[in-house]
Amino acid sequence: MTRIVVTSEVEDLKAFEKAFRTHGPILKKQGVISPCGYGFATEGNKAALCFEVDDVEALKEALKDQSAIDAMAEDGVVPGTYSLFVIDKNLEF
Repeated sequence: MTRIVVTSEVEDLKAFEKAFRTHGPILKKQGVISPCGYGFATEGNKAALCFEVDDVEALKEALKDQSAIDAMAEDGVVPGTYSLFVIDKNLEF
């Protein structure tokens, strides 16, 4: 399993949350295998998602699918602000 963090700017945080909470089936189709944590920046309209997948490349391809593009538009994701981070390092202490 690989942990993923996705960040983006959204037009409206409340509208984003309302729309995003309906996307469970899309997330499963994209290969998400864990509950999807999400939250918002303390300032501005920035959202972050955190989840796990088995296949990062399959996720990247799924995000190019029209259903993913439509879902992001429905959520109010601001074009050009979407970033995907593969969390593959740990700081042990």
